[in-house]
Amino acid sequence: EYQRVTKDARSIWINATYSPVINKKKRITKIIKLAVDITELRQLLDEAQTMQKQADLNNEIISQQKKDIESALNEANDKNEMMEAQEEEMRQNMEELLTTQEEIERTQLELNSQINAIENSPIVKAEFDMGGKITSANNAFLRLFYYDSDQIEDGEVFHQMLVDPMYASSFEYEFFWENLRNGSQQPGEYRRINQQEEEMWLNATYFPAIDKRGRVFKIIMLAFDITASRQLLQDFQRQAQILRVQEEELRQNMEELVSTQEALQKESAKIESKNRLIMSSIQYAQNIQKAILPTENRMKELFEDSLVVFIPKDIVSGDFYWTTQIRKRIKIREKGQTEALPGFQIFTFLAVVDCTGHGVPGAFMSMIGNSLLNEIVNNQNKHNPARILQLMHEGIRTRLMQEETSNRDGMDVCLCRLEYRDDDKIELTFSGAKRPIFLVREGELKKIHGSIESIGGWLEGMQRDFENKTIELEKNDALYLTSDGFADSANPKRKKFGEKRFRKMLIESAHLPMDEQRQIIVKALADHQQDTEQRDDITIVGIRV
Repeated sequence: EYQRVTKDARSIWINATYSPVINKKKRITKIIKLAVDITELRQLLDEAQTMQKQADLNNEIISQQKKDIESALNEANDKNEMMEAQEEEMRQNMEELLTTQEEIERTQLELNSQINAIENSPIVKAEFDMGGKITSANNAFLRLFYYDSDQIEDGEVFHQMLVDPMYASSFEYEFFWENLRNGSQQPGEYRRINQQEEEMWLNATYFPAIDKRGRVFKIIMLAFDITASRQLLQDFQRQAQILRVQEEELRQNMEELVSTQEALQKESAKIESKNRLIMSSIQYAQNIQKAILPTENRMKELFEDSLVVFIPKDIVSGDFYWTTQIRKRIKIREKGQTEALPGFQIFTFLAVVDCTGHGVPGAFMSMIGNSLLNEIVNNQNKHNPARILQLMHEGIRTRLMQEETSNRDGMDVCLCRLEYRDDDKIELTFSGAKRPIFLVREGELKKIHGSIESIGGWLEGMQRDFENKTIELEKNDALYLTSDGFADSANPKRKKFGEKRFRKMLIESAHLPMDEQRQIIVKALADHQQDTEQRDDITIVGIRV
């Protein structure tokens, strides 16, 4: 109970509760006061004390007044308890509101990631207003239709500019847009024309975007360029027509039946073979990348004991690992001999490559990287690791036209060359592009750093300062090449596994067979991630010499 003074200088009494409000960080954010005016009650109590002196005369009246006062106090307490219950309900509502806000923010981040993936993928994307004007388009659309972003921003490009003029003025075209305005999706294969008046075919779906009132306010198009596939289909149809004509000629000329039939069978076999290849490519595209990776048998052929941990974030990966063995002819001059004898110098190469992005864009980059390594090492016979990385950089800059465009895709590489010498020594030559390697020898780990520059990427220019580092390996040394995906893997609390913990794990398990080490690595990753979504592609390759 507190005595207070009102604005007009009257003295009053209140029955009040001051309650602090505490947030999730256990900090007081505000104070809530709940109070009941008990001035009259106090006055009654004062009068009761005065009247007590006259108890003998007014005993019955005082007794009744006490009952009234107790009833009023009980009513005030009931109101106070009700206010406390309402305060608790408000606190719970606030906590639920904060949780909902966090879920909204997380959903927005996921949506932004998906939008960014579409913007930078081969998927053709464009948005139209209800009049057909293109309001936004991704890079794939601009490249395919030969428009630039300024034309889109200035509102100069309309959907009807992408179709044949006769079709644009037809009832069919108006019906197509009427369906979209009514909220009906329009999937199908469409003939389109780019700014250079070249014909193309798209496998596209037009999605009406609907607002809260149920009204369509824009149209979103997602499409794939199927011009090449359509051309193959047309070629096949023309070929089939030729076969039908030849078949008719065969019926008319029995003397040439055998030879002509054999020619048709060969031609038909070629067509069927091509068709199977096309269908196989479509149905098993995700297996293409696996085909470029070294097989388990190949790894066993080249290395006495090895492990591979290859876990793509999506179906296909922006990481890949690569190996090859080169036999280089050399002249060997023994001591005391005047003539050099022919011999071989054997190089075994091993690389782990982390390309920009993951999923489909990353997989495209991995195919380019694998192709460059095979071309440079196996075809051009370049065996210097630093020189190989420089040629890869030049190849990426050239193939992606990075001197002329804004493309800044690239890759981080750790590349090792092992030379098995006649004195039973193994010489390791390493060169890295923003990736190190780890060497474990007799319980101690050494991190061997590569260059700070990547292959391709944001830094301009053709020249890079890659350098070789040479180390003589000893028997039972364990060598590990990795991408950054494992160390960057997050747990439910968004904490990374971390390189320090990864290095400790390598030290503790390096003495074990590589197959057992692989099981330890995979289990450590699963225990760390739990049900957390994988952030990046993960690749670890280990060998024992």
